[in-house]
Amino acid sequence: MNAPTGGLLDLEQLRELADLEDTSGEWNLSTLFELFALDASEALERMRELAHNGDSQALVRMAHRLKGSSVSIGATGFSRHCREIELGAGQADRDLDLQIEHARCQLDATLGALRQYLRP
Repeated sequence: MNAPTGGLLDLEQLRELADLEDTSGEWNLSTLFELFALDASEALERMRELAHNGDSQALVRMAHRLKGSSVSIGATGFSRHCREIELGAGQADRDLDLQIEHARCQLDATLGALRQYLRP
């Protein structure tokens, strides 16, 4: 596995996940990353809808959940963007569409780094 650069990933967390994979043999990192990618992508779209509908409480909850799952998978850069959305959701002057779009770009970069990490 290659070590990606750019501060997108927590390499220590990824190594811990890889160690779990090696000892259990019941799941693999590739499947875990695919599930994360699908969940995160769907969550961002839902967050965009919530922002447009003005449902800041649901948006805060979803951003918080996505922030936590991002940390668990080692996607620390993306997690920071989720935190910014979580904090900004209750502020009327925040451009949530822009924040969500930045998070989408960060997710794309993160998924690329995760694919790079999995390369032999």
